[in-house]
Amino acid sequence: MKGDVVALGRTAEVLDWGDGRVLKLFYAWCPLAWADREARAARVIDGLGLPAPALLDEVAVEGRRGLVYERVDGPNLLDALFADPSQAPTLIGQLGALHAEVHQRHAPGLDAIRDALRWSIERAETTPAIRDAALARLAGLPDGDCLLHFDFHPQQVLVTARGPIILD
Repeated sequence: MKGDVVALGRTAEVLDWGDGRVLKLFYAWCPLAWADREARAARVIDGLGLPAPALLDEVAVEGRRGLVYERVDGPNLLDALFADPSQAPTLIGQLGALHAEVHQRHAPGLDAIRDALRWSIERAETTPAIRDAALARLAGLPDGDCLLHFDFHPQQVLVTARGPIILD
């Protein structure tokens, strides 16, 4: 049974799941591997001490994969900035500090972003010359196991009473 929609995203809708929880319910068109990858990453992130909602459960609802997270309420950082522009230095500083904190964490065992980027570049609608240049540049990047959010922006950070919380 669906709860009220809390948010809509590119790959999922977020529903109120009661008892201080939300359900991130992936759209039917999303490959199962996407939910599996996110669940695996969420479990790693839970162990790293980053300010992020805890993964509580994995479920199937109406034939769709879902991840149950603790509910975290507050405006996203962009909305907070528009609501009180005088807070810009503080909020922007928090965003930068969070981004740096994510990159300082090592997360062995997660999929290498290089593989996802290679897959995307190989399928991009572009010229062979641009594709080859992008693949060559990718091949020249250093290896590592640092955590990467891959979609970090002000709307992915909630401003809460316990401090900023990173989503996704």
